[in-house]
Amino acid sequence: MDIINRREEILEHHKQFLNFVHELSKLNEQVLRQPMQEGKWSIIEIIGHFQPWDQFVIEQRLPFIFTNEEIPPSPKVEEVNATAASGARNNPINVTLEHFITTRTQLIDLLSDLHKEVWNSQIHINQKTISFSEYMKGLMTHDLHHKRVEEVFLNQYGFVKGDIKNEV
Repeated sequence: MDIINRREEILEHHKQFLNFVHELSKLNEQVLRQPMQEGKWSIIEIIGHFQPWDQFVIEQRLPFIFTNEEIPPSPKVEEVNATAASGARNNPINVTLEHFITTRTQLIDLLSDLHKEVWNSQIHINQKTISFSEYMKGLMTHDLHHKRVEEVFLNQYGFVKGDIKNEV
């Protein structure tokens, strides 16, 4: 896939994912807060964990792709995720959703403004070199994994793909 198509694919994914979360926001609180399996996160915890990672990309990745400076290392995944999930558990649903929507929208805007050539730029993260588009494709894959898990969970409530609007 050429770089322009990859860029468009990733931008379209982020827009569609934002729409998916908007649809999830119409579910009642009980469904959003119910763990999807014993010992697993709820939908709202999953949504909550996206926000700090989007913020990380905005603050610790995008500014460095234009420089020769070394990209800062990633924080400890488990710590970021645990803190984000706890915040989502304890905050009102609308606060978690608003934080995600605001940050993801900011990320989409920033990505949309990047020159097409940047998407082919090589970035060095943790002694690994990948293109910026490969990095963003990895984040997209992560989103899609969680989306599939949420859809399977919602199917247990009788929701089918594209039918999240119904209340439970």
